[in-house]
Amino acid sequence: MGETSPILAAVMGSSDGPTAAGERTPIVALAWARVSTDMQEERGLSLPEQLREIRAYADRNGIELVEEFHEAASAFQREDRRVEFHRMTARAKADPAVNAILVHDMSRFSRDSLRAKSLLRELRGVGVQVISLSDPVADPETVAGVYMEAITLAKNEAYSREIAFHTRKGCRANVQTRDPEAGWCYKNGGQPIWGYRSERLNRGTDRKGRPILKCI
Repeated sequence: MGETSPILAAVMGSSDGPTAAGERTPIVALAWARVSTDMQEERGLSLPEQLREIRAYADRNGIELVEEFHEAASAFQREDRRVEFHRMTARAKADPAVNAILVHDMSRFSRDSLRAKSLLRELRGVGVQVISLSDPVADPETVAGVYMEAITLAKNEAYSREIAFHTRKGCRANVQTRDPEAGWCYKNGGQPIWGYRSERLNRGTDRKGRPILKCI
């Protein structure tokens, strides 16, 4: 297995009762995976790939996975849509046997730094640690760990806000552009306003030969 990380050591070393010398508390974990866009599928962050890496990590470190949860939803806005996420955290809090949650990286857990910090504290209060496979190890009981966790969570939120900024900018540019043939402006998605209909047009192919589809 190699050297045990501080987070794993903290989980294995925690126990409500006495243990024999050298005995470690077994880690019983839930697996959590999330995607929010098709682009993440293309970048190798698909749900199956995340879960595959989590299972491999658990196997290497002798962690028992008792249930896997996943969803396709934003981890920054519309918290009410994260049904599976709330079901996963509810089980983690209610099941005394569970003492860890495994995630591919902390951005899969949450991109809202304040919400993530609050939930991490709640989970630790009931003896559950969130273990990231990809982020630097941040032991919350050390000064350096407090800083590292804050930086990791802030980085995830900043990235999410940057993506949202460029998406809105692209949407504004798109809706201000009129199709040269039809004369109608392009739309960004969603239902058309009352009295109108959406129409998809094929406007040639891109450099990779894929069709360029526009909606007016």
